[in-house]
Amino acid sequence: MSRIEDNVCEKIHKRAEVGFKKYGETMERDDFSTLDWLSYLQEELMDAVVYIERLMEDLGIKKMADDLMDSSERVQSLGTQHTGTKEKKNIFEQLREYREKMNK
Repeated sequence: MSRIEDNVCEKIHKRAEVGFKKYGETMERDDFSTLDWLSYLQEELMDAVVYIERLMEDLGIKKMADDLMDSSERVQSLGTQHTGTKEKKNIFEQLREYREKMNK
């Protein structure tokens, strides 16, 4: 394994120790139903999405991502029209600028 996998394994072991100290149980517990486990997983994933949103805002890329989606939709709608060449160029220039910012 690489050091990356080693770091992940170490974190998993530490997390298991914290969980055992806090709850006195391991993941082999049998007092939760499958639905309970799925509900806990869903809650954890929702928390993760909130963390992602916060980090995107911190990095200033949320607005860029939203703008990119808007630009993409505008390009698609212009694709079926015979006009809008200037607008397409402006959108692609905006996309190029965002790509450069993302690569920094």
